[in-house]
Amino acid sequence: MEPDIYVFVADSLRADTATSDLLPFCNSVADVRFDRAYAPGTWTLPVHATLYSGECPTKHEITRRGDTVGPKETKIPEKARDNGYETALFSENPTFSRKTGFDAGIDQVNDGIDQKPYRSTFSPTTAIDEISPSAAIQLMVAVAKGSNTYRDLFNTFYAAFNRIRDIDSSSYPHHGDRVLNHLSDYIVSMDTPKLCFTNLLDTHNPHHAPPEIGAELLNVHISKKERELLSLANDNREYLLGDGELPEKTERMFGDWETVFQRRYENYRCQARYVDKLLENWAEENPHLWEESLVVVIGDHGQMFGEENMVGHQTSLHPAGIQIPMFINYPKSWPEAADTPAVVEKPVSLRGLSHGIQGVVDQSIDTREDFVQKVVDTRDIDQNIVSVVDGPTWSVDPLREEEKFYNQKIDQVAVRKVGIIAQEYMTVYQSQWDSNEIQSTTYELSNYDRTENPELEAHEIPESYKMWLQRSPDNEISTEVNSRLKQLGYR
Repeated sequence: MEPDIYVFVADSLRADTATSDLLPFCNSVADVRFDRAYAPGTWTLPVHATLYSGECPTKHEITRRGDTVGPKETKIPEKARDNGYETALFSENPTFSRKTGFDAGIDQVNDGIDQKPYRSTFSPTTAIDEISPSAAIQLMVAVAKGSNTYRDLFNTFYAAFNRIRDIDSSSYPHHGDRVLNHLSDYIVSMDTPKLCFTNLLDTHNPHHAPPEIGAELLNVHISKKERELLSLANDNREYLLGDGELPEKTERMFGDWETVFQRRYENYRCQARYVDKLLENWAEENPHLWEESLVVVIGDHGQMFGEENMVGHQTSLHPAGIQIPMFINYPKSWPEAADTPAVVEKPVSLRGLSHGIQGVVDQSIDTREDFVQKVVDTRDIDQNIVSVVDGPTWSVDPLREEEKFYNQKIDQVAVRKVGIIAQEYMTVYQSQWDSNEIQSTTYELSNYDRTENPELEAHEIPESYKMWLQRSPDNEISTEVNSRLKQLGYR
């Protein structure tokens, strides 16, 4: 029988967290760990589109805020359905939801879980785009048509209450435990092979408050006052696009941005530890699933805390922004082989992982060796890996209307980039939006870092990538998704 497949995406989890002290469970149970895995992009939308499609972002072109996934980008879920799999999505991340098209090819869509204490395919936050009497009527009609009216009604009132109440700015904002509870509840009700994509937002910004369990496990204490003052500096645009001044109260406590970044990173480590504990708890509750299924634990992109003067996950192809952990647990029905590696050090991409999953669902892969080989052999340019950037996660045009942001700094992030990654070095090609000029920079790679080295020979870039660098489409995004993204730092 085909194995269940569980893909757990720890959002913004970067590779240097994949240590035994931060991710002890993932490290102890993984059959194979990929130490040089790279994301195809710097944020959720293009990366998950690659996971669905098996294509580089330059080909699927889901790269910019406002882009949505269509049927041609859902190759993996559709292939799974064609081969008898039930497909499912679990997420509180508004970028990985039906609003951005990720319901295509998915049988069970459970998104907006931050607003849903009870599992349901109905999401109040995605049913309407505005708050108005007509929207309220529209919402109630949608609830009445659902198959779980009482659950949907409770979730709707819960979501409405959260919209009007004051949120404690010092509190931890994510709900990974609830996401995994919804997944467990779903699994109990299904007896067919399953392909489940689960996005855990718990390592995503903001990083002003650590989860209580993660902080306890690492013996970290962040006072309520510190959390409140860190939250005042959550808008990374002030640092990247403005005059770079800290809020006055935050500056009095922390002194400078470097100290703020250090404290954020400490919270981030607690978040990483918490995600590992969540997965450990889920595995203990579902031991037969962990043993009998193909289980994948990955980051979708990294997170930067001042490296090369960048913060968040915007337009830098620094390893802190694109190098991610990748752990694989094979089904126990796949026989062990002496030559199957426990650690893979060759650069690989999430596109290779996507192709490996496709091979499992179409039954062309049913051994450990074949799965690893597919991940490793999937290349982008020659024998190299590609990661790309298409501007920031913010809407750019509104930024130019705000006097506190400088156009020159906005121009610096309004760029497209193609990074070609080899074993020891990378070449980054970049072009300003609406410009035909392409520049290149070469870097040496080592220990999750990079050093510019102009003496290295730049990788040759194919014509198709040059054409992509010189194009610049525009899109819009819905009101509700835009509001939730702002809460997560995507202004």
